[in-house]
Amino acid sequence: MSKHNLDTTKRKGSLQESEVKEVLDFIRKYAVPTVVVIVLCCGTFLFFSWMRSSKAAREVKADSALMNAMDATDYQRIIDEYESTASAPIAMMNLAMTRFSDGAYDAAQELYTQFLQRYGNHEMALQAELNVITCREAKGELSEAHLLYGEFADKHRDSYLAPLAIMGQARCLEGMESMDEARRAYEDLIVAYPGSSWAEIANTRMTVISKKLK
Repeated sequence: MSKHNLDTTKRKGSLQESEVKEVLDFIRKYAVPTVVVIVLCCGTFLFFSWMRSSKAAREVKADSALMNAMDATDYQRIIDEYESTASAPIAMMNLAMTRFSDGAYDAAQELYTQFLQRYGNHEMALQAELNVITCREAKGELSEAHLLYGEFADKHRDSYLAPLAIMGQARCLEGMESMDEARRAYEDLIVAYPGSSWAEIANTRMTVISKKLK
């Protein structure tokens, strides 16, 4: 082999070694960190997939427990064990209504208050707010309930619950023997909701009041 060919061969060998070294340096610099990132991304994806699956499983269990709930004990268990699920606020409302039906008005009021504190943005929050006032009415706090019903009706006049609040206000006035004011409340209800079932009930109550005033 001539000296020229030998030098060319050496240069090619040196060049190949340099290229191999560059490739290895590139792998060490970029490929390994990339693999680490891929592994971390996969791990994160799997973790959140597991979290979603676990959450979905809890929701299913909570829904099943709610559907099979029979009494206050069952509702309380759902509230305690599945607090973060969509079934918990429904269970709390059901428990509060159960307490109210049993005549435990203080307990019912406390549960409705807790509902508002925990689930203030829930679609049933407005109902809970009205039910707190109903508990006060049931406890005989007629003067306070009358004022609160009026405030509720003014604040939520466009709500489907507004006529219930006006009806409650009129009931409290009847209970306080303020018959003229009660009749005016019923008249307001008839004017605000003509032809409705609320207007029919108001007419009936006005008839009763008229007989009492004779």
